[in-house]
Amino acid sequence: MKKYLVKTAAVTVICAGALSLSTSVFADGSTDTNAHVSIVSGGLSIDPLSEIDFGTVTKNGDDCTISDQHSSQVVVNDNRGTTASGWHLTAKLEEKNDGKTGLDGMTLHLKPAKPQGSTEKGNFAEADLNTSDKNIIILAKSDIDLTATVTTANLNATLFVPKNIAAASYSGVIVWNAVDGSPES
Repeated sequence: MKKYLVKTAAVTVICAGALSLSTSVFADGSTDTNAHVSIVSGGLSIDPLSEIDFGTVTKNGDDCTISDQHSSQVVVNDNRGTTASGWHLTAKLEEKNDGKTGLDGMTLHLKPAKPQGSTEKGNFAEADLNTSDKNIIILAKSDIDLTATVTTANLNATLFVPKNIAAASYSGVIVWNAVDGSPES
């Protein structure tokens, strides 16, 4: 019985000692800490569009208009982090040599449209591309929404091939440019 009593007394002393170590201390003052972060603009970017494929045309003595074989889209990402201004997307054919584009004599037509069921904002403009910038998408300042930063357009591209174009393989480069602000008139 003495062994039991000694163990109980030891446990009681240890518990009492532990309780006495956990005393509270109250501060006389308080302090504030500022948390700081800098957010920088990610700018405007265009998802790469590798090609618009019009396939193969067999000459038959007539003019023809052919459609893009893959229903190409262009996607613009607005990561500027501001609603201070709108933006616009332009496209043109790159000039190679002597004002030539690689698609000379043919007409590359874009008829951009919002994807079906989309809530995209902005104006989508049809254009026949040449070596001058053509507005394709225009988002006004009032269309900018920091929660909707991606704008997608179905290009609905067609290529008009006149009957007098020689049988050969042709290739032209479209130069896209996403520009901060409204287009100049």
